[in-house]
Amino acid sequence: ACQTGNLALVQEIIQRHPHAVNMPHAADGTLPLHWAALNNKLAMARFLLDHGAKVGVLGGQQPSTPLHWAVSKGH
Repeated sequence: ACQTGNLALVQEIIQRHPHAVNMPHAADGTLPLHWAALNNKLAMARFLLDHGAKVGVLGGQQPSTPLHWAVSKGH
């Protein structure tokens, strides 16, 4: 849902399962915040941060933080 920008679905998931805000993807360790940052989804990023998203977690094939992902796309 974070990859596609579906904020309503992300809100529903996090409200039902608060721990999911920092649940790493099994394949690469990315968090929902990585995808919100990469795709310039500011409202989604704010929602995730307001619900405890960790900002310093490394994830992806070339381990980097959500901030690195945002900057890589010029956000």
